[in-house]
Amino acid sequence: MLAAIPVLVYGLLPRLAAVVAYVALGLCLVLEFAVELLHADPSILTVSPFAQTPGLPVAEFTMTPLILLTIVAALLTAVGLAAFHRRDLG
Repeated sequence: MLAAIPVLVYGLLPRLAAVVAYVALGLCLVLEFAVELLHADPSILTVSPFAQTPGLPVAEFTMTPLILLTIVAALLTAVGLAAFHRRDLG
């Protein structure tokens, strides 16, 4: 998921791709730290892809979140590649 976001942005706005990639990763890390260290409300983690995966080995393994994350990442990547192919590079 975190790799698909920069692909999408690179297809649409290539100069911002690196910035958006680091902002997305930083946002996920800041949210994790806020919940763990500052005891913030755990519901803010719903936007983080790390919170959507099962917490093995403690939690039970479920395929649904992994399949949904894969589908969203594939869609973002496909849209980014389609936008990249439409750009005039020559």
